[in-house]
Amino acid sequence: MLIGSVRTIFNRLPEMMVRLPVEAGGAVNETAEAVASAAQSNAPVDTGALRASIDVTKTGSTAAQVTTGVDYAIYQEYGTYKMPAHPFMTPAAEAERGRYLSRFQNLLQ
Repeated sequence: MLIGSVRTIFNRLPEMMVRLPVEAGGAVNETAEAVASAAQSNAPVDTGALRASIDVTKTGSTAAQVTTGVDYAIYQEYGTYKMPAHPFMTPAAEAERGRYLSRFQNLLQ
């Protein structure tokens, strides 16, 4: 049987609990803005309506959505049986995946 004691010399947990949601929200917003910017750059342009409709909406303190305001965006992204796909949103999100994960790893260190 092991008998002993644990002594806390330095406890940063209370500080982290206050800072983490704020910094996580910043990382989420930064990533969402980067995804929106890349999606706008990647979006196919005929009239420019699709590109102009890409927007970021903050949906919570640590949540955001990148959306489009045109109905045909999904057909551009995934294609139809009559036209090939011209993905713009998925590549933008995938390009930010690594940076997003790095931001959170840095927050936790």
